[in-house]
Amino acid sequence: MDPSLPFSRPYRVRFDEAGPDGLVRPSALVRYLQDLAWQHSEAAGFDRGWYAARGFGWLVRGLELELAGTAGYGETITVTTRITGWRRMWCRRLTEILGADGRLVARARIDWVLLDVTGRPVRIPSEIEAFAPHAETFTPTRVDLAEPPAAAVVVASAVRSADVDPMAHLNNAAYLDLVADAAGAAGRSIGPGTRLRLEPRPTDLAHDEATDALRPVELVARDREQVDAVGLGRERDPAHGLGGVAMEGNAALGTEACDLPHGLEDADLV
Repeated sequence: MDPSLPFSRPYRVRFDEAGPDGLVRPSALVRYLQDLAWQHSEAAGFDRGWYAARGFGWLVRGLELELAGTAGYGETITVTTRITGWRRMWCRRLTEILGADGRLVARARIDWVLLDVTGRPVRIPSEIEAFAPHAETFTPTRVDLAEPPAAAVVVASAVRSADVDPMAHLNNAAYLDLVADAAGAAGRSIGPGTRLRLEPRPTDLAHDEATDALRPVELVARDREQVDAVGLGRERDPAHGLGGVAMEGNAALGTEACDLPHGLEDADLV
C-alpha cells in the first residue's frame, strides 16, 4: 500500500455503541478514529512492535470533531484517514466518517504528539515523516476560554478504571462521554451541527498513572456561535488511585476546576 494515500476501513455500529435513541454516540466515533490511525500505521510497517522496540508512543494533544450527521445501531459506516501535517514532534490526521448511503456523519482533525518511555516529547523520525511526504506544517489545536460564570452547572463523575487506556490516561473517547453527561445536565445535546474542540493535557505518566487533566472543551453550534462550553479538571485524593473528574457545563472554563495537590504540567509541547 501507499501510506501517503487515504486509508479506509468499514465499521459496524455495535449495540453498546448506540444510545437510547439507537444512534451512535460521539465517543464511539472517536474510538473508530483512534483504531483506524493504528491500523494505518501498521499497514505502513509501523506496528506496535516497531514503536515498543524504540520506546515510542503517540498521545492525542488536540481533537476537533464536527458532527454533520449520525448513524444507527447495526449500520456499517466507512472511516477514512490521512496524515495532513507534521510539526517536529506533532502529527495531524484528518479523518472522515461516511454513512452507508455516503452521507457525511463526522469529520475530525486530531493532533498527536510522539512521546518516549518517560512521557517526554521526541522528534518524529525521518522514516515516519516519509509516511506522508506532502504533509504541511500546521498550528496545533488550542482551546482558551474565560472563567465560568457562578451559575455554571457542575457535574462530578468518577474515573472508571475501564476508561484508562494503555497510555495510562483517561482515553479521549471517554472524555466525550463525560462531556455528553455534563451537556445533558446543562440542558444541551451533542448531535448533528455540533463542533467540539478538546485539548488534553498530559500529566507525568511515571508518577500519576491513573488519571490526567483536560483543558477546556468548547461546543459550537452550526452557525459557529458558541452556545455552550464545558471543561474538565482533576480531583485527586492521595489515598485513592483514580480520584475523580470534575466538570462544569453550560459555562466557559479557562483554568482547572479542582484543587490539584500535585499540580499540572503547564508547558506546551512545541
